[in-house]
Amino acid sequence: MRYKSVYVVATEEKVILDFEVTDRLPTIEALMPLFIRIKNRFPEGKIQKIVSDEDKAIIGAVKRVFPEVAHSFCVFHQLKNVSKRYYEEFNSIEEIPDNDRVVYNEICQLIRSDTASVLLHIFKRYENLTLIWNFQKRLIKRFLMQKRFSRRM
Repeated sequence: MRYKSVYVVATEEKVILDFEVTDRLPTIEALMPLFIRIKNRFPEGKIQKIVSDEDKAIIGAVKRVFPEVAHSFCVFHQLKNVSKRYYEEFNSIEEIPDNDRVVYNEICQLIRSDTASVLLHIFKRYENLTLIWNFQKRLIKRFLMQKRFSRRM
């Protein structure tokens, strides 16, 4: 079974507030503890907006935990989804019609430029990124051990 991490990031500070290790396709219930922890850390009204990808579980958990907070979708993730849909529909880049290929190439360029600048910012901010990765690996291992132990009970 594969797992993934869902991160909550404060955009102005560019810092990870919290994260949850979940199954590859998390449910609303699996993500609610993450958003409840975030809600408990901030005074009422301090969180003004939540931006996420179009994951249905994230959308549902946000609606339940933050019903009064505005929620919108991340432009970066929307661009990635559009480029993925192009690729899935035409099965290869060469099969995309010329007019659509111009749009597809522009989207890919936007994704690459945004990704490169974000990664550069992260590397500058966290000089020793291996510490963060090692910490995440330890948490994932602990999560997996807990799952195995709970299955035996």
